[in-house]
Amino acid sequence: IRPEMGPIVRPDLRVAQRLVERVIEEQIKEKGWIRLCEFKTRQHGGSSHAIGRGTHRAFLNENVSALIVAQDDSTASNLFRMAELAYEGMDKDIRPVRRYLTKQEIVLENPDVKTRAEFPGLRSRLDIQSATHVHTGVGTTRNWLHLSEVCRYGKAIQDLKGSIIPAIPLMPGTAIIYESAPF
Repeated sequence: IRPEMGPIVRPDLRVAQRLVERVIEEQIKEKGWIRLCEFKTRQHGGSSHAIGRGTHRAFLNENVSALIVAQDDSTASNLFRMAELAYEGMDKDIRPVRRYLTKQEIVLENPDVKTRAEFPGLRSRLDIQSATHVHTGVGTTRNWLHLSEVCRYGKAIQDLKGSIIPAIPLMPGTAIIYESAPF
């Protein structure tokens, strides 16, 4: 992570993050999927933890389609930089090939069209979008969803829930994480 001051670090989990991690691990063990509503205080690392979990899933597994939704464009950009930093910080031995990286998506496929069919890469992707775009996620199938700071979505939450939640099947390997201060 990029701390408030000083060098970039690979931190240990904070106390609150360890509690959330225990709940997640229990759900995975019992059901195979994650469905989590995390009410948090400010600056305890809820977004960082959820981004870490989502990037870990997308960057190390095949055919993962992850979506992270932030309350506005500037927060979406900040969360994207966190995901980008996670990708760049991976050991070269395990960093997957990247087809492209834009301001909203990281697509992990072989960039060479001539060899892609034989060596496709992970065929995973991570998209980060803003809740201000009420059709975020419409027409997609996802297996990982992180809704960050849901209390700040306002009325858009109803439209988003109606378009995004049905795109995530209730099956092993999927996740829906609502993360927010209480509203």
